[in-house]
Amino acid sequence: MWSRFFAVLFAVVILPAVVVADTQDGKWSKLDGTYMLYGGSLDEMTPPSASDTKLSVFINGRLAKDLFTRMGRADRRQCADDIATRMRGALSCTKTIKTGEVECSFGFDVLQGKAIAGSVC
Repeated sequence: MWSRFFAVLFAVVILPAVVVADTQDGKWSKLDGTYMLYGGSLDEMTPPSASDTKLSVFINGRLAKDLFTRMGRADRRQCADDIATRMRGALSCTKTIKTGEVECSFGFDVLQGKAIAGSVC
């Protein structure tokens, strides 16, 4: 179970960071962000359990800005008028228009090994 979890985590978190870092300066870069393990759904969370564990990851900083830029055109919809959203599959990046702050999120169903949304909005 853990080997699949770490393989998925590597494929979605570490590998994109390496690709972005490689195109910038050829060096590994640290990630800025947070994560949460939970059960249930994003809008009705429960404690994670042996039969229901999900991972939500939020990325900030340089990587979030790079991902947002590389994702292409923003959709001004969904959460608020002052937020630009770019989505590709389970990866969602938002940019607050006033501050320029960018945050990306994605998630995984740990037991299924499948990508899911990392945030509600």
